Amino acid sequence: ALTVDIRVPCHADMAVAESFLRQIAETSFIGGTSTAVTLIGKRPPMEKNSTTMALFENLLAVCHKYDLGSLTPVESGGGSDSCYTQAAGIPSICGMGGCGEFCHTNKEYIFTESIPLRAKILAAFLAEKQKRQAARRHAGEALQLALSLLLRLFVHRRLLKTFTQILDVGGVLVT
Repeated sequence: ALTVDIRVPCHADMAVAESFLRQIAETSFIGGTSTAVTLIGKRPPMEKNSTTMALFENLLAVCHKYDLGSLTPVESGGGSDSCYTQAAGIPSICGMGGCGEFCHTNKEYIFTESIPLRAKILAAFLAEKQKRQAARRHAGEALQLALSLLLRLFVHRRLLKTFTQILDVGGVLVT
């Protein structure tokens, strides 16, 4: 048995790769033998999109704000741990764990000295996100209060106009 792990940068390439494997399997070079292709898993590619890039730009801004270095988006040809969340429509960034080599293989390892910086980046990003959410919540509350006050003012003026009309006796306005 031969196991082939195919990782591709976009969905269209996956169909091409699967078709190519099936073509190879259909060709027999030794009489009386055959080959079968069995799909045992399918990791969707993590294609770059606008929501993921917006998330990355927010992360990069946080890195710059707190002097945590810079990050560069890298496309690795598929096989991301984040491909499932992105496929579900959730903006996702892969590679925010420790830095290392041979990712997703039996030789994979991380440089332990990279962990503190990654933890700082994640903590700063989450703190900024919480600040933005609180600011939006406060802005929403302020807008709600302003609309409430405007509505009260409108009702008050409307009532005032009605009372003014009631009190307008014989051309003499009583206020």
